[in-house]
Amino acid sequence: MILDHEPVQARPYQPPERKRRRDRSSPPRFRGAGLVVFLLVLLTAGAWYATEQAQFINFETAPAEAAVHIESPHVMVGGQALLWRGRHAANVAAEGYRSRQVEFEAGGDAPRTVQVTLEPLPGKLRISTTPETEGEVRVDGERAGRIGETLEDLSPGRHVVQVSVEGFERHWQTVEIEGYGRLTEIEIPLKKVAKPALLTISSTPEAADILVDGTWRGRTPKQVTLTPGTQVEVALLLPGHTPNRQTLKLKPGRQSHAAPLAPRTGTLELWPTPANATVRIDGRVELRRQLRLPQQAHTIEVSAPGYISKKYVVVPHPDAPKQLFAVLQSQAKVEHSRRQKHEQGLGLIFVEFRPRESFEVTTTRRRIPVRLTRPFAIMDREVTNALYQRYQFGHDSGEVFGKRLDRPSQPVVRISWTDAALFANWMSEQAGVPPFYRGRDGRVEGFDANATGYRLPSEAEWVWLTRSEKRYAWGDFMPPPNRFGNLADASAADIVQPVLKGYNDRHAVSADAGSFPPSARGLYDLPGNVAEWMHDVFLNKLRISARPEAERINPLGEASGRYYVIRGFGWRDSGRKELSLSNRRYDRDPKDDVGFRLAYYLDSP
Repeated sequence: MILDHEPVQARPYQPPERKRRRDRSSPPRFRGAGLVVFLLVLLTAGAWYATEQAQFINFETAPAEAAVHIESPHVMVGGQALLWRGRHAANVAAEGYRSRQVEFEAGGDAPRTVQVTLEPLPGKLRISTTPETEGEVRVDGERAGRIGETLEDLSPGRHVVQVSVEGFERHWQTVEIEGYGRLTEIEIPLKKVAKPALLTISSTPEAADILVDGTWRGRTPKQVTLTPGTQVEVALLLPGHTPNRQTLKLKPGRQSHAAPLAPRTGTLELWPTPANATVRIDGRVELRRQLRLPQQAHTIEVSAPGYISKKYVVVPHPDAPKQLFAVLQSQAKVEHSRRQKHEQGLGLIFVEFRPRESFEVTTTRRRIPVRLTRPFAIMDREVTNALYQRYQFGHDSGEVFGKRLDRPSQPVVRISWTDAALFANWMSEQAGVPPFYRGRDGRVEGFDANATGYRLPSEAEWVWLTRSEKRYAWGDFMPPPNRFGNLADASAADIVQPVLKGYNDRHAVSADAGSFPPSARGLYDLPGNVAEWMHDVFLNKLRISARPEAERINPLGEASGRYYVIRGFGWRDSGRKELSLSNRRYDRDPKDDVGFRLAYYLDSP
């Protein structure tokens, strides 16, 4: 089948077009600029990292020229070291100085300065002499070495150098040491010395002080080494003697100088009081009262029993006789003065007595002759609760059937004999006088009859103070007169039985101390109010001593015992026997109607 169409036109052949290849010999566009940017970024990052992880360290040294060697890796930038954060060490050294190892810390935003000061090295010294010789060298008084040796470790500054060579004069010289490890050399000219003068100095008597040209050189006898060919003044001094002074010209070798010392004496008269006092001069007893003594210091001690010793230092003078009036104070008077001051501070009153007559102490079965010769003092009233509580703060005298015994002004009761004796010792201690009783660990183990400290009254003293020709303290008949004292009366009928009929003192139990009129001797409640502890040991209920037939002088009884005497009567007592002056009891334990008062001797026997 034939179609109707246009005829096909042929086209000429063309090969496909290839992409043109870039010429590798020419640099790429923008390649150099990228490398620069990369390097800048790298440097910026490195700088940022270095500043964050490192720190600049600057070293300031003294001396400034010192060299610094840093042991850690670092970078020096403008005289500063850049180091990583952390602990580092450096060695600093300079010529003439001791090197120093320092440690420091790196890490921070701002640069840091490390200051290091080096210590200068000590100096050295070498000494030579003319003529050349051997000998010892001392620096500042200390042995340092020998001539010709190099002496090390000398601090900079001035030093005193001493050279000692046998046969030559000693040489002293001041040397300036520069330091910094540098050597100082000096040459010392030595002078030969002649044979020394050996001077033996003696005196009669010996032990005189030797002064050569005013310088003390010892005591005689003594050998002194001096320079020959010179004149010296030798002075010999001895207390109590005329000084001896002579000028001597010395020559080489041994020589001697002996000098007699003439004694210098003065007259001394002694007037001791009391006249029988013992006098000791320089430790030796002297019986003479007018004597001549060397002109020197003498220690004179004057003593006597019962008196306070005194010491004097006296230097007699040859041209002016001296007198020494040594008046001793009585020990008892001094102690009495102390006691009075103590008693005045407490408001206490002690009445003094000086008995001289003989009398009898009546016991249950016999009469014992007694004589009191020692003056004594006794409290005008009983010891109160207030006074005793200064010694035993917690003591309580208690009460009886609701009636108080513990008011401050009532007499202290419910204490044992030992309590009373220890209180007396406490009072002695407060007054500064020797204690009367010997006590230990709350016990009484005896007494000192010579002591003038506080004590309990002796039974003999109580009898002497209360003795009367009458049966009772007020007379021969019952009942007592009105206001005689505190006894078992009508006011105490609800507490004790029996009571005194027809008598009322208006105090059911103990009254305040001193509530009733005093006795003729100025003493309150003796007897009355409460019975009182006596000093004496109660022996077999009837004797004061082992030999009652002999008169007893100032009896104090045995040193210790099981029971002690109670004298007097008080608010519980109403019977004829109890109220009798001759009645005596004994006990050792506390009771509610037994108190005490204090006494003491005015002087030693």
